[in-house]
Amino acid sequence: MDINHLYGKNIKKKITLINILYNKHDWVTTNELAKQAKLDRKTVLKYVTELEKDIELFDHSKIYISFSKGRGTILNADNPLIIQEFILWLIKENIAIKIVHTLFFESSLNITTWSYENYVSVSTVRRTINELNKNFKPLNINITSKKSTYYISGEEKDIRYMFYAFFWNTYKGIHWPFKNISKNKLNDLLKDISSVYSTSFSIQGEEQLRFFMAVNITRYFQNHHICLEQFNSNYKIINLNIMNNSKINNIIKKHFLISDSEIHFLLFYFQTNGSFYSRFVKEMNILALHQKHHTESYRYFQIFKDEFIRYFDLDINSLSKNDKKRFETSTFSIHYKISLFPQIDKNPIEEDYTFELLYPKLLKHIENFMMVMYNETKNCIFLNNSFLRKKYSLLYEIFHPLHFLEQKIFIYFEADYPLMIRWSLKKHLESIISTYFNVSIYSIDELENYKIPYEDIDLVISTIPTNTQSHKFQNSSFIYLNYKNRFTSYDIQLKNSHLTFLFY
Repeated sequence: MDINHLYGKNIKKKITLINILYNKHDWVTTNELAKQAKLDRKTVLKYVTELEKDIELFDHSKIYISFSKGRGTILNADNPLIIQEFILWLIKENIAIKIVHTLFFESSLNITTWSYENYVSVSTVRRTINELNKNFKPLNINITSKKSTYYISGEEKDIRYMFYAFFWNTYKGIHWPFKNISKNKLNDLLKDISSVYSTSFSIQGEEQLRFFMAVNITRYFQNHHICLEQFNSNYKIINLNIMNNSKINNIIKKHFLISDSEIHFLLFYFQTNGSFYSRFVKEMNILALHQKHHTESYRYFQIFKDEFIRYFDLDINSLSKNDKKRFETSTFSIHYKISLFPQIDKNPIEEDYTFELLYPKLLKHIENFMMVMYNETKNCIFLNNSFLRKKYSLLYEIFHPLHFLEQKIFIYFEADYPLMIRWSLKKHLESIISTYFNVSIYSIDELENYKIPYEDIDLVISTIPTNTQSHKFQNSSFIYLNYKNRFTSYDIQLKNSHLTFLFY
């Protein structure tokens, strides 16, 4: 769920501009901002002016924004956390955010009382609730009213996922919003799980689990209970196998007295993460259980594996043992998720502009492959599903770099340094750029040896301020790197910006 949809168009556009500007780490022209944000120049200038005022009111010495008619706009912050804190500051008084908070922590909202307490009109609150309902509709969730009191309605599993997505995307890494749930108590639970299974969570994975469990425990103690009848019986049988052959049930109940149905739901969630299979249930072959019980997840998993390998002409045996395991567990967890929680990732999300820009050919192939999955399964979830498109792309990356199918970019590199230093710099450049781009970098000798025409060179990168070879590379772009014993983050950003926006 993309939480930006709850903020309203003004804050949403500001956040889009903030992310573009901060990720660039350099001046961005108004035209470029307009293109990336998909806004007109006038609107961009309006929001840049508002952001200048917002940052002044935010009053933090480690973040600033500047605008110049000649160069555009630049946003600098000491670290990403400051950007997150600024965005949180922007949205903290947003009516939609406050309404969702109230519906979660108080389970209901009396529109007359709430409007009075928050200094807004009843009509504004009703209008905001209508907008929220538009965003919740793809999740089969609705804010309904009985007289003047509003409630969240829908299947409990979908409601919980919505609240989890809301709190995680709003507060991750910045603030613990659950004053009713002890973060330390959740930490103790996760430590016990790690100790019993002789493994550990990633930092982000641990934080996500805390948020997810806080949402579930809160809803449970508000008497909003999970109905297991919503889930296929075969999945429940597999869960019972996990519970009977592990200590997970007792560990959780040691810290929180919740029902077996709640444990089932937590296990459903755990199994949407690929690491669960390799790190927490090593002794059990859960895939074999799914095969035995003919689950929909296993069917999708098998179809995907066969068709994906065939469509992209991949060699599963070329993978290392660990990568092969990662491919299988990730593939299964993805299809487990869409089987049990099909609504969760069907709502519209913000376009990942950079990803779209960098890997257009790969994404086109992924879209075609998703049609193959639809033809094999006749399930519409495989059509126009942004969640699957991104996940399938990342599965492809286990075999090849994401840029493997993209246009090759030819770069000529020159430096006013001795031969061995030039060679070292060239290798360093290749290691940096080839992470995201399909490139070949040549010295002048290599151009001649490989008989590569000068007109085929897309970009010249030089440590010499003047393009001394401009007469040869008349159609090439030029980047000057002020190299002094190392490439700075600015140098790297400059190269990536040119490669991204000139060649894609």
